[in-house]
Amino acid sequence: LAPADRDALRELERDGLRVAAHCYDRGPRTWPEREADFDAAADPFLALALAWLRIPDVFQRPADALRVWVETAIRREDIRGLVLVSHRWCGLWRGEVARVRAAGGLPVVELEAGAEGGFGGARGTRLEAFAESVRRAAAGRETP
Repeated sequence: LAPADRDALRELERDGLRVAAHCYDRGPRTWPEREADFDAAADPFLALALAWLRIPDVFQRPADALRVWVETAIRREDIRGLVLVSHRWCGLWRGEVARVRAAGGLPVVELEAGAEGGFGGARGTRLEAFAESVRRAAAGRETP
C-alpha cells in the first residue's frame, strides 16, 4: 500500500478499531499451512507445488477456498467489520465485494488503493462511517 493508504488505515486504529487479519498478498492468507499432509523432506518440489496451489486466492474458481479463509479469520479473530482494499486495475477483487458483503453479515467498506489522498479522500467520510457502523454492530451483538 502507498504511504497515504497506510495512514488512512491507521486512522481506523485511532478510532479504536484494530486490524485483526490481513488478506493481502503478503499476509497470513498466503502463508503455508502449518500441518501439511505431505512430506517435504521426501519430495521438496512436490511440497512446494502443493503449498503454492493451496493458497486461497481471488483468481481461483470457484473462490470457495478464499471464502472459507475469510470466514475462518472472521471467527478466529472475532472480526467485526471488513475493509476491502482493491486497486483500480484489479477487477477480480472488486468482483468479490458483493459475495463478501453478503456472506459476512458485517459492516464492509470498499476502498481503492493508490487513489489521491489515501483511498481517494475516504479518510474523513467513509472510514468514519465505517468505524461507526462497526461500533453500532458490536453494541447490537452485546445487547441481549
